[in-house]
Amino acid sequence: MFCGLHVDNGRIGGKMKKTLREIIEKYNLSVRITPNQNIILCDIRRSWRRPITTALAQAGLLVKLGYFSCLYDLFEYTLI
Repeated sequence: MFCGLHVDNGRIGGKMKKTLREIIEKYNLSVRITPNQNIILCDIRRSWRRPITTALAQAGLLVKLGYFSCLYDLFEYTLI
């Protein structure tokens, strides 16, 4: 599963950046950056869906960055 986050102007900082880094490190996720500087968190297990979504929402990442596509199977949906 993956989670795609829209990043305004390719910039992220403060609590959002710290939370994103903590999630990536805690779950050992692969990260991809799109040509438009958006972020895709890859290799998310189904059991991690709720804690990751909750942490992203609490940090404001799902609202302020424009939550566009979170936690679908890569084989069913493609972003690029």
